[in-house]
Amino acid sequence: MCAALLDAHKPVNFAGHYVVSIDTCGSGSARVMTTDAISGKVLEEFCVFESYKFHRPELPTGIRYRVNSALFIAHGCFDDYRNPECGVHYYRMTPRGLIQIRFIPFKNYPDP
Repeated sequence: MCAALLDAHKPVNFAGHYVVSIDTCGSGSARVMTTDAISGKVLEEFCVFESYKFHRPELPTGIRYRVNSALFIAHGCFDDYRNPECGVHYYRMTPRGLIQIRFIPFKNYPDP
């Protein structure tokens, strides 16, 4: 949660009154933390891994969000390295945190 504390003074950058902070979970990954700028409460904390088990450069990577939108998009694999959910994860920010609205899995490409 260090990144969220360090970014507490930064301007709002997501969904009108939230601050998204990005740190690392290790190589090829991003720890995402979403803090409510009004209450100071950290609502979300999770890791997105961009180094897919079938590593293909044509697959999208990264996190997308805007200050004036409640849509949050994460490209990558979530947490479980043995059975990751790899794809495009679409979320909507609500007062209780991110709610998944859609998931589009990546095709399971064969290893080269």
